[in-house]
Amino acid sequence: MKRLPPYFFKSIIVWMIFFLPGCSRYSCWFLDVFNQGRRERVDDCLTNRFVRSIRVYDQVDTLGLFSALWLHDEVREAYVEAYAVLHCLDDRRAQQMLHQEFAETRHTIAFYLLASTRHNFLLTDKNSEWHVQLLINGECINPVNIKTIHLSPEYIRLFGPWFNRFKQQYLLKFNAVAADGTRLIGPSTRKIELIFNRLGQSERMTWCLDSSGSSRAPTSFNRNILAYDIDNNF
Repeated sequence: MKRLPPYFFKSIIVWMIFFLPGCSRYSCWFLDVFNQGRRERVDDCLTNRFVRSIRVYDQVDTLGLFSALWLHDEVREAYVEAYAVLHCLDDRRAQQMLHQEFAETRHTIAFYLLASTRHNFLLTDKNSEWHVQLLINGECINPVNIKTIHLSPEYIRLFGPWFNRFKQQYLLKFNAVAADGTRLIGPSTRKIELIFNRLGQSERMTWCLDSSGSSRAPTSFNRNILAYDIDNNF
């Protein structure tokens, strides 16, 4: 006689506990013993509006995976709200922190970037295969600072599903003010683009702006046929 697999009996026991009449007390017992904590709602709207992601291939060879979060005022405000809750800041200290964050956006256009590249070359290397620029109103701008970082939990949450621990984390900063003193992002600016250049190839992320200067969610997403890439394969 053929023996039944061990998992068959385990599944029967689980079914009896959770689906037979009177099982609700077992569900309560499970939640009491295995505390799940209080689940906070993640604002997916911010993720959709301010995160962009691209995948770059040479035939079927993966050259780079890039995801960027634009540190717009709305994103910084969400960060401060989450930080204040996590660290129990009072209203005064939270407002001070928010003013400091807004001061940053007056001087710089900044992005957090998650990147996986072939051979794991860092974007900070002098001879990096990839170079990143910002395109605004037809003007291409080089970063004034690019450095590796460790993201805080608040920003990891804002990246949503685009974050994973195998990607290198960067902070990119560009000047927000032109040489003549005018702001690069003005009322006439309809989009900003991060451009990723390597010899023989150029890819870009685009944030389309509304009349208030805020980013709109993209109307479509790049669903590449090779979207099952595993980032730590490089």
